[in-house]
Formats: sequence, structure tokens, C-alpha cells
Amino acid sequence: PKEDLNDPTTVEGTADDAQTPPVIPVKTDPFEKYYGTSTFNDYNVYLDTALGPMSYYNQHDSHWGSYLYGGKDSISKYGCGPTTAAMIVSAFGNVNGSITPKEMANWSAAYGYYAPKSGSYHDYIPAVLSAFDLIVDSVSAENRTPAGIADLLNNGHILVALMGKGALTNGGHFIIITKQNPNGTVSIADPNSYPNTQKEWDPAQLMRELKKNYDAGGPLWSVRIAK
Repeated sequence: PKEDLNDPTTVEGTADDAQTPPVIPVKTDPFEKYYGTSTFNDYNVYLDTALGPMSYYNQHDSHWGSYLYGGKDSISKYGCGPTTAAMIVSAFGNVNGSITPKEMANWSAAYGYYAPKSGSYHDYIPAVLSAFDLIVDSVSAENRTPAGIADLLNNGHILVALMGKGALTNGGHFIIITKQNPNGTVSIADPNSYPNTQKEWDPAQLMRELKKNYDAGGPLWSVRIAK
């Protein structure tokens, strides 16, 4: 049966029919309209990542959780894509100040990456991060292993993962794999759950639970800062 993307436990269902957005030019000048605004949020926590410190954002935050993504769907329910992007762009992108999930949701809707009642098209992650001057690459199937992701995390990359049904979601969900730990586990930034963010995760489990249907170079992308 088709996944119920409106189930309250499903965060950002990236639906089968939400994989091919219209072709819209990627924004080339992030400074034109997208200046950072408030840096306040409900957590005020910095996470250690392979690229350096990154502020944690949660999609249910009172500062933006009720904001309507695309004018229709709340960030709290459908906004893990913009929340993931906001964390990465604020910390490492070419931007003047901090970018909030509201602004990343507006960017997504303006450039055609908002999928009504589904969240974000898969193209959103490489498009938005590239627009803010980050280098985004698809991680090949043969490198979606504990050893493969450890190599990336230990060599100046973080990872954006599109998760399928499992420990983190009942549908589809974007997270960030932030760093490799000395004991072989990895840390994540889960925009839906700060408790999940505080845990250490078995990388093999995360690789098993990657979404099985995807496009746009998914379900795993590496992200690094342009030199």
C-alpha cells in the first residue's frame, strides 16, 4: 500500500509522485534577497561536525514550526528539507548571517522544489546547497557503506541522507550525518528530533534505512565547502 504521507508520524514524505520537479534555474546570487535574519531558536545548541560547528534547527521550533511551506503545509510537518538546508547553509554557505527554515522554505517554493502534501522534491537538496556555494556530490551505491561514509566524514564532508521507513521516519525524511565517532558510530542532525540528534548511530543501520525510491543523485549526498 502507498505510504500515508499525512500520517502524523511521517515527516516530510518525499512521495513517489514527488520526484520530478519542473526545471527552474537555480538561484545564482544568494545575497540578492536571502539575507539572514534572526539567529534565535528554541534549542540554541551547536553541533560538532566534520566541517566545524553548526547550529541545530528543529522543524517544530516555535519560531517557524507553524509557518506554511508553500503557503499550504507547515514546516513542522513537511519542512525537514528546508530545516536541513537552513542548518547547513547558515553554518557553511555563502550567506550574510544565519538563514532560517522559513527562508529556505520560501526559496524552495520560489524555485519550484516544494511538493504539496509531500515536502520537498529530491532535487531540492543539491540545488539549494549548490546555490549557496557548497559543493554537493551524489554518493555512489558502492560507497554507501560504513567504510565509505567514514572516509567522507574523515575527509572534510558532511552527508545529507534521505531516509526511508525505519527508526527515523515512517515515510521519507532528510537528515544530516555530521561526523564519524572514534567508536565507529556516527552522529546526526535530525531536524525532527533532538533526542535522535543526541544519540550515536550505527552507520550500517542508517545505510540500510536509506529511502529505496529516489532521484536527483539521492538518497545520499556529500557536502563540502568550496576551497
